[in-house]
Amino acid sequence: MTLTKSIQTICLTLAACLWTVACSETDGPQRDTNTVTVSKDFPLSEAEGSPVCGVRLNVACFSGSDSAAMIMNRHVAKMLFDIDCSDIRLAADSFANMCGHDYKRSLAAFYRQDKTDPSKRQWYEYRYSMTTEVSRKRKGYITYLADKTMFEGGSHEISLRLTANFNAETGHAVTTEELFVPGFKKRLSAILLDRLKEKTGAETLDDLHGEGYLLSTDMYPADNFILDDGGMTFIYNPYEIAPYDKGRIELYVRNDEIEDLLI
Repeated sequence: MTLTKSIQTICLTLAACLWTVACSETDGPQRDTNTVTVSKDFPLSEAEGSPVCGVRLNVACFSGSDSAAMIMNRHVAKMLFDIDCSDIRLAADSFANMCGHDYKRSLAAFYRQDKTDPSKRQWYEYRYSMTTEVSRKRKGYITYLADKTMFEGGSHEISLRLTANFNAETGHAVTTEELFVPGFKKRLSAILLDRLKEKTGAETLDDLHGEGYLLSTDMYPADNFILDDGGMTFIYNPYEIAPYDKGRIELYVRNDEIEDLLI
């Protein structure tokens, strides 16, 4: 190999390394996660075969003691458990114990009256479960997704999907107000309404109303959303824009559709 070719090879290798480093910096630091697992059963009475409140939690937390990890963990604890704490294990355990405490406090007296009626037992079987996923779908951001399921003795369980999109450098959870220019909601709502029509096959707003959509609210950008490099997905949980039987609704908007609205 000639000296000139050797120098060219070295330069190309160095350029590739610099490009990789630059991309890594743009994408933010790598973030390791651990999984916090909580599994507890809370019997409603001391009698054998008592109904129980079962709590099953598998929740990702960000490892490390830097400020970004603590900010993200605090946001996750507040989002999932409504507890202001950066220790996810402590928050998850406290949440499980609160579920058990509230279950017994609210239902123990009623169960003493109904325990001889087998047809009413299902009223007292409660369960809570949660699973999470951490991914990188857009450069510079970490997406946190949680699926939360609750059954409180009713006719069906309730499933919710909760999301957060963290700045990989700072740990800050970005909001729609920070992504879009002021006054964005009217235009973005119109785009989302078009996506909903496409998804359901409806041609008009009246058609949507006839199927049970948007009866108690106008279309709006959901606080639950997932960023990816091509656009963003807005997530509507049951009852938010449609009845329970329609399930969770996800509407995708491409970046090129909203580029004039993005900051």
